[in-house]
Amino acid sequence: PVKTWAEMPPPATNEEVLFPSEDESAGYVAIGWRTHAYNEFQDRAVAGLLWSYLTDSAASPLTEAFVESDDAVCSGVYPSANTYAQGSQELWFDDCEASALDDVEGMFIDVIKAEVEKGVDLERMHDVIGLERRKYLSAIEDQPGDTLLDTMIHHFIYGDRDGGDVEESKQLREALDFLASLDKAKKELDGPAWTELLRTSILEAPRVCVVGRPSAKLGRDMPAQEKARTEAQAKELGPAKLKEKADLFDNADKTNNVPAPEEVLTSLAVPDANKVPLFPLTTVRSLAPDHTPKVLPNADSDPKKGKKILKAVESGKGKGTVPFAAVQGDHLASEFIRLTCGMDTSVLTPLQRLYLPLIDEVFFKQAVLDEQGQQVSHTDVVNALERELVSYWSAIGYSGGSFANGSFGQYFFVVLKTERGKLATATKWLRRSLWQIQADPDRLRVGANKLLSEIPAEKRSGSGMCSAANKALNFDPLNSNHGACAALRQRRFLKRTLRRLEKEPEVVLAEINACREAYIQPANMRLQVAGDLTDVASGIYDSLNDVVNFTPPLVSAGVGPTAGLIATEPPRVATAAHTSELKQRPREERGLIMGLSALENSYMSRAAPGLKYGHPDEPALGTMIEYLTALEGPFWVEIRGKGLAYGSSLINREEQGLLNFGLYRSVDPTAAYDAAKSIVLEFADGTRKLDASEFDNAKGSLISGYLEAEGSKSAAFKQGMFNFYRGTRADYNRNGIANVLAVTEDQALAALRTHLVPLFMAGTSTTVAAVPPNKLSQVTEHFRKVEADAPDAATAIKEVPEAELGTVFPLLGIDLDPEDEEEDEDEDEFDDGAGGAGGVMAA
Repeated sequence: PVKTWAEMPPPATNEEVLFPSEDESAGYVAIGWRTHAYNEFQDRAVAGLLWSYLTDSAASPLTEAFVESDDAVCSGVYPSANTYAQGSQELWFDDCEASALDDVEGMFIDVIKAEVEKGVDLERMHDVIGLERRKYLSAIEDQPGDTLLDTMIHHFIYGDRDGGDVEESKQLREALDFLASLDKAKKELDGPAWTELLRTSILEAPRVCVVGRPSAKLGRDMPAQEKARTEAQAKELGPAKLKEKADLFDNADKTNNVPAPEEVLTSLAVPDANKVPLFPLTTVRSLAPDHTPKVLPNADSDPKKGKKILKAVESGKGKGTVPFAAVQGDHLASEFIRLTCGMDTSVLTPLQRLYLPLIDEVFFKQAVLDEQGQQVSHTDVVNALERELVSYWSAIGYSGGSFANGSFGQYFFVVLKTERGKLATATKWLRRSLWQIQADPDRLRVGANKLLSEIPAEKRSGSGMCSAANKALNFDPLNSNHGACAALRQRRFLKRTLRRLEKEPEVVLAEINACREAYIQPANMRLQVAGDLTDVASGIYDSLNDVVNFTPPLVSAGVGPTAGLIATEPPRVATAAHTSELKQRPREERGLIMGLSALENSYMSRAAPGLKYGHPDEPALGTMIEYLTALEGPFWVEIRGKGLAYGSSLINREEQGLLNFGLYRSVDPTAAYDAAKSIVLEFADGTRKLDASEFDNAKGSLISGYLEAEGSKSAAFKQGMFNFYRGTRADYNRNGIANVLAVTEDQALAALRTHLVPLFMAGTSTTVAAVPPNKLSQVTEHFRKVEADAPDAATAIKEVPEAELGTVFPLLGIDLDPEDEEEDEDEDEFDDGAGGAGGVMAA
């Protein structure tokens, strides 16, 4: 058969593309090449290694030149390989300074030329190959299906079947044997060979460059252009044709909503979810002050293995002091060891809390003192981390981003993963990153500039701005990390920090060191060791105590905790610093409707108090939410099915204590909200009835979520850790499955009336939306009508033009000097897009 997707596109040329944005400070650049055919497996693997060498860490040539230097012009450099019959390679430069957009391609060529002249560092290339091997083996352990299926699907589409079954199976085996490709590359290619590939496949190969340039003018013109287009189309079609099209749509909608036959929905037997096996995770936990190890009850774990692990842990505890607040070991057969350290940041002052994103950004990119007291440069640190570990990262909240905290956002996490048998390597790097770093104003300056370069993209993100505004309304702006890390608040603070680094670097260093010392203390740490504990259980306390054991040269250098060495009490359950508990500066408004010129569609989030972990209504509410939001369920049919929004969501966020309704890429957010509200109220008053088959399907879908949460070894280890932080039992997911199975229709409807109805009522929720500027007034007025019956109706909903976004995120908790006030005025001009060039699209 003819494969139309296998045909080659015509040659491309350089091009400039404008995109709407009131903020014209940063754009994008992409460079592309045509590369290897599908069946050139070794060449494709070698090309991937070459790009990893150039970009995979802060010490890589392209990343160092474009991102991690005083002359940085963008926030990140990312390669992307596309597998087709004839493949392609892209290199993306994100958040580039607008003034440098036209120079990026030339700068890239200069860096590659310099690397060709210098020659590829074979030792570092071998480190890259070693890391790719460890990452691949880790992926095979955690996600064997995803890792292998992509290759098999590509083979199905692009594989050569002309040689018969034997030849095709040989080709498929070669495609799947990535480790053999790595071994061959390491064995056969020396430094000059890699350098020649760099020259021929990147420097001299034909390429195309596309520049994405922000344009405030385009953002202002597009609404009028779209209005003119629709009016012209309506005029061209005429009333009769428009009615014909409307009838066609209505008939299609009716046909699409015809329910599937009951016998089809019930034809497959439903398995007993209670019998679906989960990973047999064995958890041993000890808490300050005495750290008596205990095995946590878990019906899926092996009792004999639990006793064996516990006995080994107890034998190694000895009489030594364990300084940490808590230690947890999670055991499964695995070829890797994960070490996770979580530190509560609740002790920080408002000023210290504002430093957290910068501390996180430079966490693994600073010089350290080694155990002999000798300084190791930041590039050598990065190269050593890449050489010795599988992965490493820090975050504010588990898996959080620069300006959006992850789970348990009041905690600062450090996570290191290494091969089995190398726990000492992980503890060494944890100790070094916590206490042996050598803070440097230059690295802080680079980190602050990198964070600043990411903020224009954050401001253009409808979902990101909705999330930030939602947290501004629902979390304490002074004492929660959610408040301190907001991108637009950080923009002011980072600029202030850069100015102070020039004038008083020693003061900034002292403030950052004080922040680190406040929360980086053994008594404030929860440590988790996860992996195969068979060989390490008896020495787990000795290994973890190595985190706070310092060699004489380091002690002489004053390295180590300054206070609070020993934990005297167990850690408390993590808090989200939710407004209901900690809010200190109540906002006058409960709703923020923001106009963003970069948007063509709208985003929205409405929030009300939700259920915390362990609430008795949690299973029933979860089942009702799943029913409403299921594929082809009520929200899908009435919102997505009718073209009101690309997506909608309804989520109970237990850790945050919030219940959220959200809209994603909505062409009509007011109609979509009204549709969701009508659905909920109709179920509440009995106008709509639950369908028994769909109700069972909703329970099954919710249960599959519990199972997916432990769908891999790493996921099971993460759940073990999450149980630790949220204060739930080790068999939380297993109990959740049983509880969902027991939910009745009456219980689900009762949960809807109690918890979901207030989400859509006046005076009981907060509302945020990010919309195109031409819809700002309309959406604001609609939600003012929604809140008309609320006691605070006069101030409930605030309209926020793009130029006033900064007022939503004022810089709080610090003493501002006159220059800070001037900076605020400059920010208002910046939000207005003043002084930016419109640009012209290239022909």
